[in-house]
Amino acid sequence: MRYAAAPALRGLHSRPQALLKEYEMPFWLTGEHRGQTVRVELETGVCSVGRSAANDLSLPSQTVSRSHAQVVLEGDSVFVVDLSSLNGTRVNGENVDAGGRREVSSGDMIEFGSVMLRLTDREESSVPTWTEDNNISESIHLSREESAKSAIELAGQDARFLGLVIEAGGLMVDPGDPQETFDRIVELVDRTIQGNRILILEREGNGPPVQRAARVKGARALSPLMLSRTMVNMVLDQGASLLTGDAQADDRFKNQQSIMGQDLRSAMAVPLVHADQIMGVLYVDSDDPMTTYTERDLRVLTLLGQMLGAKIANALLVETQREKERLERELQTASAIQRRILRTELPQPPGYDFSGRQDTCEDVGGDLYDAAAIPGDRFQIVLGDVSGKGIGAALLMTDVLGAIRVLREEAIEPARLIRRLDHHLLQTTQPEHYVTMFLAELDPVNHRLDYVNAGHPPAYLIHADGRLEHLASTGMPVGLMDMDLPTKFESASVDFPPGAALVIYSDGVSEAQADDVQFDEGSFEPCLQALAGKSSGDIIDGILAGMQKFVGDTPQPDDITLLTVRRSS
Repeated sequence: MRYAAAPALRGLHSRPQALLKEYEMPFWLTGEHRGQTVRVELETGVCSVGRSAANDLSLPSQTVSRSHAQVVLEGDSVFVVDLSSLNGTRVNGENVDAGGRREVSSGDMIEFGSVMLRLTDREESSVPTWTEDNNISESIHLSREESAKSAIELAGQDARFLGLVIEAGGLMVDPGDPQETFDRIVELVDRTIQGNRILILEREGNGPPVQRAARVKGARALSPLMLSRTMVNMVLDQGASLLTGDAQADDRFKNQQSIMGQDLRSAMAVPLVHADQIMGVLYVDSDDPMTTYTERDLRVLTLLGQMLGAKIANALLVETQREKERLERELQTASAIQRRILRTELPQPPGYDFSGRQDTCEDVGGDLYDAAAIPGDRFQIVLGDVSGKGIGAALLMTDVLGAIRVLREEAIEPARLIRRLDHHLLQTTQPEHYVTMFLAELDPVNHRLDYVNAGHPPAYLIHADGRLEHLASTGMPVGLMDMDLPTKFESASVDFPPGAALVIYSDGVSEAQADDVQFDEGSFEPCLQALAGKSSGDIIDGILAGMQKFVGDTPQPDDITLLTVRRSS
């Protein structure tokens, strides 16, 4: 089996059962390499480690030899063997002799050259382990207003802290990855403030804060640490900066494994804050009896927290902008695809004139229209309106139009085609997704129009003398109800006399509003009558002009789609 770093480094999550024993304990090597997570579950036997891709665990680093080491799992025991590597193998900082074999335990840190991994016998997460503490009495507890006071002046009084703030400020304006900034900040704090553990926790939604970076006794920590829940919650909930001068004697930490077990003497926790938003926590503690943090330490650490909060907020803004730009690119692509799918050139059979127009209220829309020759010297005409808006409606529109173009090749009559389409949608979409549709077949020889109006606004046949004929609904919307009724979709027919024009439209036309009055409430039909005798393109222009005059500056929330067919002779 081969392992590599995610996405190239990927651990195997199942092991050949023939190699397993009932008592065998699972072990993992976990950590990070080149910004990617490493998580490898060990199998019984030898796991080879090295720079070469031929190894079970490939670590592409110049500090790692091609065949660097072996990690051997024997029952419940794990051993590390160095293969005379150039830069050595270390366990918890101690060299493994070249060619030597050393037993390791869960929690041990193993270094292959400069790549550090941790051996663990349990699944890892990025959420710290919490301990409860209900008796709170703080040594120093600064409110958000107090904690920010004079922090810069205090830093300026100490060259050590001034250097810390200046270097941290350089990191804040660095446009690099926030994770890299987190790692460098904890390293910077570690160099400046004597600490046992230094952590950055970031808030994620309503869940527990996530450990983003940590150092323990000068080395990078790769697994979540144990922290006081109350101490962290006070910072997150109140935005307070908190310091305890002697954690062992502090009532709030009595009987706490996170404090007593670590033999902690002093601890600080400050908010990562930006404006009124608390983004996380910066935490430092010490187990050295000679180290006692002061209010100056707390104020300077608070200033760092504010700087980190601004960095996180800026990173979120950048990510939001990138996501917005990505979505805009996707919408532009989808819009271009949709324009290509909808025909720009409609058929023009002898004696007839076809025109179509669409104006979407968003980058992509859910309306469709089409016209094409079909077997039998006839022409299919269709206009539909998909439920919903945006990308979802556009995707369904594409599916519906594609299905219609496939079904039309079978030369089946309109009602049967609609039933087939209805069955397709009921099988492939959710109940809230359906289509209203006007689908017709034109016989240009006999001048006859056979149609199905599936829950769509009535089409109009404008006669040469201005008389309007309604082609009303003959069935329910397509894909709306899963029932087999003979009257679910019925067809109708109408003669297409000389000079007449067929007008099919979406509800974005008829329901266009101004002062709570719709266009089809007294204005649409007179507009149509005035367009009698016009060409199909002029009819569309006239409808859009009449609608625009009616609505004025009132924005319209729906797509506008029109399809017209006029018989000239």
